[in-house]
Amino acid sequence: MKKIIENAEKITFINRPIPVPYNYRIVYKISKIILIIGETCKRGGCSTIKLHIVSNAISSNKALKELEKFLEDNTNIVSIVRFDPALTRAVNYALGEQIIDIQANGKLKLNEKGKKLYEEIMNDNSIMIMEKDSLKNISNKLTEEKINEIIVSWRNCNVLDKSIKNSN
Repeated sequence: MKKIIENAEKITFINRPIPVPYNYRIVYKISKIILIIGETCKRGGCSTIKLHIVSNAISSNKALKELEKFLEDNTNIVSIVRFDPALTRAVNYALGEQIIDIQANGKLKLNEKGKKLYEEIMNDNSIMIMEKDSLKNISNKLTEEKINEIIVSWRNCNVLDKSIKNSN
């Protein structure tokens, strides 16, 4: 024990900056939220589930192709619904920065500040190029009815009721 204490006194910690990948930076996530709401939810606002589904789709080519196929022929159901805690935190920041508002129906909508930021992002052809291209393919095709179909299918295929599991 004495040796451990002696060695512990020799340990020093140096605080070094740790680079954060772009896709985990809060500014990127907020910009992504602005793009998603601006491109796919122009009329009635955006549910948080839709926000998560679209965010996941534009982050992964496989997920995007799966979602596009579902929107085109409605035969392939999206197999995975991911809820990203970092996206949820970004929504909270966007609300705090008064970029988005929550409507009476619980959906998210860009306010004037958010719309201005959306226009700035869309007018800058050097940023978020892949995300913009991906959103063009989805745009207004992903309705809340389609989101409900995805969620129902996902629940039926991927969420197991514990009471059923315990009875087997």
